[in-house]
Amino acid sequence: MATELQEETLVQLDEFDIETGLLAFLFLVLDKLEECFDNPTTDTSHIQAQYVVVDKTVNLLRSIAESNEEDRLEWEALAQVFSALLFEVQQHLITQTLRPSSISVRQCDTVRTGAPGRPPFYIPAETLEDLRGIGFSWQKIAQFFGVSRWTVYRRVQAYGLQSMQQFSLLTDAEIDDIVAEYLGRHGFTTGRTYLAGYLRSLGLRVQRRRVRESLTRVDPQNTALRWGIVIARRKYSVPWPNSLWHLDGHHSLIRWGLVVHGCIDGFSRRIMFLKCSNNNLSQTVLELFMNAIEKDGLWPSRIRVDHGVENVLVCDAMVSARGEGRGSFIADPSTRNQRIERLWRDVF
Repeated sequence: MATELQEETLVQLDEFDIETGLLAFLFLVLDKLEECFDNPTTDTSHIQAQYVVVDKTVNLLRSIAESNEEDRLEWEALAQVFSALLFEVQQHLITQTLRPSSISVRQCDTVRTGAPGRPPFYIPAETLEDLRGIGFSWQKIAQFFGVSRWTVYRRVQAYGLQSMQQFSLLTDAEIDDIVAEYLGRHGFTTGRTYLAGYLRSLGLRVQRRRVRESLTRVDPQNTALRWGIVIARRKYSVPWPNSLWHLDGHHSLIRWGLVVHGCIDGFSRRIMFLKCSNNNLSQTVLELFMNAIEKDGLWPSRIRVDHGVENVLVCDAMVSARGEGRGSFIADPSTRNQRIERLWRDVF
């Protein structure tokens, strides 16, 4: 059935009129793909037939793009769309062929050895090797047999399977060939994450370090460019205690009408105040701030807050006490208020 469908579609592909039948043919291909993906019981041979059809369609669109200089960009964009569909069909085909559609728990037999204690479970070494070879983790294998992972670990040690690695045994040259082939189809802006996902779709598990090294060997220029746009992380630095206080409010309990207000010294990480209130008024924040100052008798040189209106009175108080035009308060997005944001990680 799948072979007949493939031959029928390919005949249409070779014989249709570009001017009148191209649009209808592309919609036909999309309809067949939709049927293939929507039906979970689709036969593997049917998916393979669709893969061949989509591959032929991509080649057709690229040939049209090469012969039509006026609309070359539009045809190339359409070819890229069908190339992405071809990749999805390939992933779907690999998933259907390498992974079981359903996993049931297998009841392990027990072996009576005459030794004291409970009889041990019998897990064949060949089964462990087969399941490990198709990508199952030890935890998944334990769930498959209905035993604990420690039982599986003991069998692994007993059978001498500790050397079995979950990573695929590929040479650097083989990885480079796969990476070069992928970059040739998807462009040289592809990074490590996309490549790692592509390798997993092929049923291969490769260390991230080896993927990075392969990408550097295959495409050194664009790799260097990507490193050039990495965000430069700056080290937090203030000169002394009370130099900069960080204030913020946390609203994770707002559904119960509660708001947590906190303040921390940027130099020493000392918590100046931390209180849960039943409102988010600026007067409440000002009272907490003034109580912290009265406790030690010292005003901070500057404070850092976000753009919330609950900080207005505190900012006015800082300007009155420390002066205007010197940055007595710094209002920035919460992403820059890192000291108090780190405190919330410890509180909640």
